[in-house]
Amino acid sequence: MSRQELATRLVAAVQAEPRIFMTRAAASDGDRLGQDLGLDSVGLLYLVMAMEEAFGLSIDDAEDVAERFATWGQVLDYLEAEAAC
Repeated sequence: MSRQELATRLVAAVQAEPRIFMTRAAASDGDRLGQDLGLDSVGLLYLVMAMEEAFGLSIDDAEDVAERFATWGQVLDYLEAEAAC
């Protein structure tokens, strides 16, 4: 799946989850999830759950998701690596 397809699918998952509020629907790789897109820590957890559901993943809760997924690009990098497996 291409990066653009992953991004499109992720945006659809975010839009389908009413508990995720992002200040912008369109995001670029460098956009920070908190500062630029308005996700707080709870929103980040819902984003992770939406990723797991949309892509059939299991993301380890023990990891520091706020650090691992600081930007939109890092989320897509993770999906590129994991969704291909």
